[in-house]
Amino acid sequence: MDVLLELNGSQRSILKRDKIKIRLRGRRQVKDLISYIQSSMPNIFPRYAGYTVFVNNLPAPFEQELKDNDKISFIPHLGGG
Repeated sequence: MDVLLELNGSQRSILKRDKIKIRLRGRRQVKDLISYIQSSMPNIFPRYAGYTVFVNNLPAPFEQELKDNDKISFIPHLGGG
């Protein structure tokens, strides 16, 4: 299956791209995609606790199953004080 990872903020700045197509084998969940990204692009997503995941523009849990052509984005949590 192919999924489309949409890049935002610093992710986009570092990779100088808006989107990345990722091929996954078999049944996969959001957390499997996160593991793949952490191992192949550790400078982009060092850990996922600080992100909200969206699948096809809707908030998604880490256990959500992915389908072919899903669009995934990770929106970083903003902090301040």
